[in-house]
Amino acid sequence: FFHEFATFWLDRHTVDLAGNTKANYSHILARYLLPEFKDHRLSEITHEPVQRWRDRLRQEAEALKLAKQSGVSLLDRRGKPKRAFGARTIKEAVRLLGQILERAVESEH
Repeated sequence: FFHEFATFWLDRHTVDLAGNTKANYSHILARYLLPEFKDHRLSEITHEPVQRWRDRLRQEAEALKLAKQSGVSLLDRRGKPKRAFGARTIKEAVRLLGQILERAVESEH
C-alpha cells in the first residue's frame, strides 16, 4: 500500500536531505498525499486518479479564494481557517508523489 511504501521511502531517502527539505517532504506527505492515497495499492495510483486529485485541490483552492474575497472564512475540522493549496504546493506534492512512485517502479513494488 502507498502508506507503507511512502513512509519507508521517506525514512530511507531523507537521510541525505537538509532538515528543511525533510520537514517539507514530511509535511507534504502527511497533509496532501497520505489523506488521498494512503489505502491505495501502488499499482492503483495511475495518471487518472492523480489528475482528479490535483484538479480537486485546485478547485478547493479556488473556492477558498472566492470565499475569502467575499469575507467568508471557511473552517477546517479543528475550527481553524482553511488555507488554500497554492499552485506551488500542488506542484511540489505531485513531484513528491512522482518521486515515490518512480522508486516503487524501480524496486518492482
